[in-house]
Amino acid sequence: MKILVIQTSRFGDLLQTTPMLHALRRRYPDASITVLSRYNVLEIYKDNPDIDYIELFNIEEYTNRLLNNPGDTYRSYTELRDAVNRLKSMKFDLLVNTTHDRFSTFLSYLIGSSEIKGMYLSPNKRLKIHIDGFWFRYLRCTSEFRQIAPFNLSDIYKNAIGGDQDTRKLFFNLEPKNELEAQNILIESPDTKICYIGFQLGTSTGNRRWPLQYFAKLGDMLQEQKGNRVVLLGSKDEKNLGKEITIQMKNAPINLIGKTNISLLAAILKRLSLLVTNDTGTMHLAEAVDTKCVSLFFESANPFQTGPYGSEHIICSPDLECFPCSTTFQCDDKKCLNVIPSEIVCQLVNYKLGKVDAQQIQIPEGMQAHETRFDRLGVWDVWPFNKISLNKNELARRLYRRMWIKYSEETEDIHLEKKEDDLQSAQVEELKPWYQCYKTEVSYLQGWFEEFRASLNLIERKTDNGISLIDDIISESVNVPFDRNAVIMKSEDLERIDKEIIQLGESTLMLRQMSSLFKLELEQIEDTNFFIMLNQWKQTYERLKHWECLLREDINLMSEILN
Repeated sequence: MKILVIQTSRFGDLLQTTPMLHALRRRYPDASITVLSRYNVLEIYKDNPDIDYIELFNIEEYTNRLLNNPGDTYRSYTELRDAVNRLKSMKFDLLVNTTHDRFSTFLSYLIGSSEIKGMYLSPNKRLKIHIDGFWFRYLRCTSEFRQIAPFNLSDIYKNAIGGDQDTRKLFFNLEPKNELEAQNILIESPDTKICYIGFQLGTSTGNRRWPLQYFAKLGDMLQEQKGNRVVLLGSKDEKNLGKEITIQMKNAPINLIGKTNISLLAAILKRLSLLVTNDTGTMHLAEAVDTKCVSLFFESANPFQTGPYGSEHIICSPDLECFPCSTTFQCDDKKCLNVIPSEIVCQLVNYKLGKVDAQQIQIPEGMQAHETRFDRLGVWDVWPFNKISLNKNELARRLYRRMWIKYSEETEDIHLEKKEDDLQSAQVEELKPWYQCYKTEVSYLQGWFEEFRASLNLIERKTDNGISLIDDIISESVNVPFDRNAVIMKSEDLERIDKEIIQLGESTLMLRQMSSLFKLELEQIEDTNFFIMLNQWKQTYERLKHWECLLREDINLMSEILN
């Protein structure tokens, strides 16, 4: 069997797909697995035992040439054609497109395969975009409900190819020569134990990072403690950050910004006692080499999707209604950047270093802190750190998490649930300690549950009306004589209900996960045959109805626990 995985994203995204590659290898142990990747991130996949071949595709070079040198279009075209023809001649049995951008989608169509998972252009739909697999469709919709998205991207990728819940780690191969070089840079003292603490100051998008003055204050507080040394990490583009923080700090840190490639950076991270980091590829690389993180998330950076995929990391984030915001939202306030104090991060660092007990740390209003773990199903999870407030977004994430896991087990080739004699009892026993970690107001929570049930009742009535209309259209269509006007009128009524359900989700965050998936599945419907289209339309409504039932079950279960 031949498998091609298209992964043309950035550094951190590539690391997040390594558990999926391992799951593919375990699922198809004798397969030949090829990864199509970018030139500038080859180090991520080098020497990965789950990959047989790497095909390099320099997207930036093609793009820059086409944009900046139109006269060189023919050369770009011929190189693209030759690369595609070479890949096409390999005759892959399975193509997995993990990168849902237009270029990767177009490549999936050009290369082709007997089976494609992810987004591609379907020739049967006149080159209409099609997404195969529930979890890839779910991934496509997550931008619509970022504030209550319940799954880490690594789990979504794994689930999309059939899942392997024993795979709980990112992979990066450390080379001995890099480890030796790192040892020469961060020298161990025979007299005094040096505790190296890394700072990743920058991010891929410059605005969503912790302000430099907070990092500087944290650095001073840590270096005042005996044996601590701060190590600055980052790319060449972040050199100015290193210069600025060195000026602000009382005692200069060790500045390695712009002085490491990815392989040496991994070896440096391996020698750290801890990394304090924004949401970056460096954070994921630290997890891959078993270095714990205190991670900081701001603006559009979503800790519940892109947090470090491992256990016992700390995630700090704002406790604000607007967080995380849309990636396209332009914020003038940027209140979220100033709600995480250096003093609290210092306490959390000392907690991870074993110097402070968790109960001594009081998380202030406006901030949240979570600790990462894997649940009994092997799915990445976050638990509140020391009695933070339970809000409706936290509840919604927990509800949808359980609901989508149950649905995927019913419909996908994936088995997450451990066999239990009493499944509901097991779920209750798992939820109780989670709930007890929060500060809660029962009256507020019960009011929220009632509000959620009322919204579900509204969408359920529209769903029932939609199913009834489809049944009527099918009946009208087979009548003799055929009443064309009646069919047209009811079809228009059905389209109106479609729009009402979608609009209901757009105006109600708690329903948006279901409505956005409903909208995407409507877009997948074949329109070449009227009766096939009606049948798929009805199936889409029936799936929505089933999601409503699963969600209602979990609402009732959680409401019972909170009582």
